[in-house]
Amino acid sequence: MPFKTLACLAALALTTLPACAEVTPGETPVDMNTALMLFQSTCLDHLPDFSGWAKALTDHTPNPETGTLYHPDLNLSFSIKTGKANGICSMVFASNEDPGVLGLALTSAAAAVGGGGVSVDPDMQNMATDLGNKGLMRFRVIGEQAGDFYFHAAVGNGVPNP
Repeated sequence: MPFKTLACLAALALTTLPACAEVTPGETPVDMNTALMLFQSTCLDHLPDFSGWAKALTDHTPNPETGTLYHPDLNLSFSIKTGKANGICSMVFASNEDPGVLGLALTSAAAAVGGGGVSVDPDMQNMATDLGNKGLMRFRVIGEQAGDFYFHAAVGNGVPNP
């Protein structure tokens, strides 16, 4: 067994969080229903300050250097900053779903929570919905990396409005 693996296992045995900085997401692409469920239970259900998000991600492993939370099986990660003034809940994931359908599903779920309409760029690569005092939800296509297609969904008062 390589020394680096042994060091990570030893660190895991001594703490509740892995101390190995090489934490990465799983390899399985995320289907639309799972993306919706995870975004809803982690981000949308905890607007506007995201104070209760931890209950939804008990199986995710944090990177000790960045705080990014990685799913053990799915190619998906969350980055969360709490606080009503500039909180943000961000999900990056790989999926084989149609980008336009995926984006409309996620932004429509956010619109249902915040009461706003969905705006869509003509190329279906960027979408947003205004959630009023709960912030802004944005979806964008990141693109292909190493054969996987990546997407970014973020919600909160800290989400930039392009």
